[in-house]
Amino acid sequence: MIRSTSLALLLLAAAPLAAQRSASTFKLQKRSSTISYGAVPVGKHSLSELHVGDTWRLGMNNASTWRTEMPVLIGKQLLAPGEYRIHLKRLADERCGLEIHGSALALGDGEELRLDGALKAIKKKAKKLSIAWRKGAINKSSNHKGAKVVDSQVATVAIQFGEHEWTGDVLLIGGESRKLGKYRLTVFAVPYEQLIVRHKQPVPIAVITKGKSVAFQVVLNGFEVVVRPWLQVPSARNGFAEFEAPVAALTTSGRLQVGLHRFGGHPQVTTGGALRLLSAKIKKQDVTLALRAGNLPLTVTLVVPPDKVKK
Repeated sequence: MIRSTSLALLLLAAAPLAAQRSASTFKLQKRSSTISYGAVPVGKHSLSELHVGDTWRLGMNNASTWRTEMPVLIGKQLLAPGEYRIHLKRLADERCGLEIHGSALALGDGEELRLDGALKAIKKKAKKLSIAWRKGAINKSSNHKGAKVVDSQVATVAIQFGEHEWTGDVLLIGGESRKLGKYRLTVFAVPYEQLIVRHKQPVPIAVITKGKSVAFQVVLNGFEVVVRPWLQVPSARNGFAEFEAPVAALTTSGRLQVGLHRFGGHPQVTTGGALRLLSAKIKKQDVTLALRAGNLPLTVTLVVPPDKVKK
């Protein structure tokens, strides 16, 4: 049996054998979710050798990372767009969890997320660490114009190392994009069930980007709207340094207003339906978004942060 410390020594010794870095990408619409890792050769080892309670860095050389351009529903919690460091923890004889470091800091609240899944033996032994995506069902519904659009897609993360495989299921959230002045806005089809618990769990609903270097996420926290840069894995110590909170000068706030449509004089709310973008307006850096979830209208006002800190 190999503990996490022994696994680390194994990877260090194997470094000259496999210096290349591997990546596995899942694409939904024009956005991607990518897991990057050092593909260490197996030798005589397997995932079954990780003791219950121990953690493996899940690769070699630089830290293994998960960069997603869309929210990911893990259980009942959303992983915000951004870049995270990942480890694999043995939870029980037949269970492991993919720990997602930085996920709490990205939303500014809550606990770090973990994707739990099953560990089982496989017939064909993997010769090196392999991480892959497997496609599941696509969920579609009608947008505010009546056209069918992709709300989300089920996907499985599959990790093979030796004669064992771990799998965990997630839901990747789709979205609608449009130009917003010099920026590009994407509002995600966040499920209604996530929006109504925003007081307990901050909800990432949109991203605002400019080129390839500027990316902000829009988060609902109760009736407050927070706009902050995407989280990035630190470059120091090969990606294993402590995460830093988003720079305060690049973080702004706004407000959420919730209203009710009225039919026949009585307020009615459809308990279901994904978040939709109805309209978006920008004046200088001030933005107003008209949204809808079911037949519940939402208005978000926010200020786009500056592209960089002024010296």
